[in-house]
Amino acid sequence: MIQIAILAGVALGCVLNWASDLLPRYAVEGVRMTPLRFECALARLPRWLLHLPDSNIPGQWYWLQVITETVCGVAVGLLYARYGISPIGVLLIVGFAYFWLVALIDLKYQLVLNVMTYPAILGTLAIHLFVFNSNFLQVALGGIMAYGIFALVSYLRPGELGGGDTKLAALIGLIFGFPQILIALLLGTGIGGVLTVLFFWRRAHVGKSKKGFFIPYAPFLCLGAMLIILYQPPIM
Repeated sequence: MIQIAILAGVALGCVLNWASDLLPRYAVEGVRMTPLRFECALARLPRWLLHLPDSNIPGQWYWLQVITETVCGVAVGLLYARYGISPIGVLLIVGFAYFWLVALIDLKYQLVLNVMTYPAILGTLAIHLFVFNSNFLQVALGGIMAYGIFALVSYLRPGELGGGDTKLAALIGLIFGFPQILIALLLGTGIGGVLTVLFFWRRAHVGKSKKGFFIPYAPFLCLGAMLIILYQPPIM
């Protein structure tokens, strides 16, 4: 069964690759989109490695598609091995897929879509209140703290964080609550900070300017959330 779960995760990755190009088309006008195709990049990997012609794969994002399908396969396999076919396991897989999709869209288009964030906030509150009967004070404190930190940074350093990043941080705070939100934020911001420093050091080392270059922040927030989901889910 674990092999079937991994294959299901790969299929989920295919869906996320497709959805990451589909959703911005309907949510935002005037954004240049990549071609919309539903395909499995892993299935075409041998052709790519052999340098065989394949016009169906956009070369710019091909490796991101492969990484998406690979990571989703591994993540679904791990979550299935730990929780089996259970409501908690399904919920964690949905949460992991959601954050990966948010990260994909931000990497491709520098967008954090309200059409994804607002329903997720309402759904998170409903699940806490009516399914898990969570401590609402901890949930609210996590959301308020995360939102407050990012809103303050956005105010003090305008242009570095968008409103979408702030709302995404609030969502993550509501999902994990206090104090677990601190771990998620430290993981995401810590890894993001290290990679950003290394990237700019590399650009400076090869003589490239960082002026006008934009690093999307939502993927790092999502990374922290996904690591918590895989390692220590808040609902356990």
